[in-house]
Amino acid sequence: MHAYSRDSVIGVLRIDDRVLFVLDMGKILASMDSSLDMAKVEVDSTPVEGAGQFKLLVADDSSSLRVILRSSLEKSGFTVTTAKSGREAWELLLKAQDEAQAEGVPVTDKIHLVISDIEMPEMDGHELTAKIRANLATKDMPVILFSSLITDALRAKGAKVGADRQVSKPDLPGLNNIIRGLIDEKLRKQSSSCFMNETSELS
Repeated sequence: MHAYSRDSVIGVLRIDDRVLFVLDMGKILASMDSSLDMAKVEVDSTPVEGAGQFKLLVADDSSSLRVILRSSLEKSGFTVTTAKSGREAWELLLKAQDEAQAEGVPVTDKIHLVISDIEMPEMDGHELTAKIRANLATKDMPVILFSSLITDALRAKGAKVGADRQVSKPDLPGLNNIIRGLIDEKLRKQSSSCFMNETSELS
């Protein structure tokens, strides 16, 4: 029991005279149901046509899951950068934003899509998504949130902060299709926006 508790604690907070432990819900759920073990997740690594031009940012505090996601997505052809927390992911996005501004291109040319775990220390997936949506340069960037188990409460919160898709472990094998669908959707919107601007200028 002691080992179980120690392995499940990912952070400690002190609020006034109280000490609060931040628990790894993924690990706790996996101990109760092995089918929810995110470290054993399988992701489709089938090559995706045109994937090489797309750059993904994956945020997860589990090193094993980061390796699994990166390996699978790279085998599909995507370029993948990983972060071990929401805060690190946000810092990478700000760095990409600075580089994009220097080159005179949108930040979505540097990072096309973000995939983030929900439960993370420092900054969770919901807070990361909210920051992405609140920032003018990244507000249209597609965001996929995932967790061992997406409850109704988590889904409602994800929708509130602006996540494009929310998936639980059983949905991760189809991640390639979700990513490509969101990127295609973004490109269609960009093409439509460019057409409307050109039409306006001709008028």
